[in-house]
Amino acid sequence: MEEKVISLKACFKGILSDLLILVLKLSLAFGFFLVINGYKNTLYNRYDIGFRSSLVNPLKTDISLTDFVLLYLTYIILVILLSFLLYVIYKIISLLVKVPGKTTIDFAKEKIIIKKNISPFTKIDEEILFYKIIEAGVRQNLLQRILETGDLYMEYLVLSETDSHIRGLEIKYISSPYQVKKKLL
Repeated sequence: MEEKVISLKACFKGILSDLLILVLKLSLAFGFFLVINGYKNTLYNRYDIGFRSSLVNPLKTDISLTDFVLLYLTYIILVILLSFLLYVIYKIISLLVKVPGKTTIDFAKEKIIIKKNISPFTKIDEEILFYKIIEAGVRQNLLQRILETGDLYMEYLVLSETDSHIRGLEIKYISSPYQVKKKLL
């Protein structure tokens, strides 16, 4: 092994496929939200009612029973869609926060140093002692394969005074994972 220290950092190209899927979910949910909201506004205009009058005085309006049920279903669907939109926005922000993560494998000191962000406000620095890296694997989807990025999974042996353990570590969104795998093994 030529190198004694391998430094791995997540890259923007690595998160591109997950980001595209989340943006697609966001745009589909937003489009569906606009369609449902448009239908709700059509019901408002047809019966000359508003949000407050449909909730407070539904019997004083001229709305039919089927349209009344549909109006309340649109309220429920809009709340669900709004919750889903907020969740997808949270997932996008979480994904973008993970990009500055860095993992350093120091073979001379037998340490794995992990520096990562799990939220915009929380940073984690870990040092893991290991004896030997046993196995390394790469996971890629189609876009990651095209962009030569992916996730690296490795298993390493940890020795203690009484016994030994095999532990796993996943390093996500790195460039050239197959080259890194060759360096590790």
